[in-house]
Amino acid sequence: MQLPTSFKLLQLDQGGAHLAADLQWPNKVLAVFQPAARPELHPIERLWQELKVRFKGLNFASLEELQQWLFPQLGTLSVRDSLTNRRFIRRAVRAFKNMHIQ
Repeated sequence: MQLPTSFKLLQLDQGGAHLAADLQWPNKVLAVFQPAARPELHPIERLWQELKVRFKGLNFASLEELQQWLFPQLGTLSVRDSLTNRRFIRRAVRAFKNMHIQ
């Protein structure tokens, strides 16, 4: 089997529909299952963590003032790091690559 030049990583919870025995994934799709009962691993939680750090100690007089501060902050975030820089995802990608190299 030839190593794909690119592939898609699909992060899923461990819901029954995602774990069905007859479910078949295309060759270029890597399904990565979040550890059970770990909602903090949901990608949006990384965003909240980052924003909490940036918000610390700030107070806004109005919703408009908050929005004026927040929107530029969102523009500085790295999509790649915020969504995929998780240890269990990096391990899965390495395992996937190793399966296709051998």
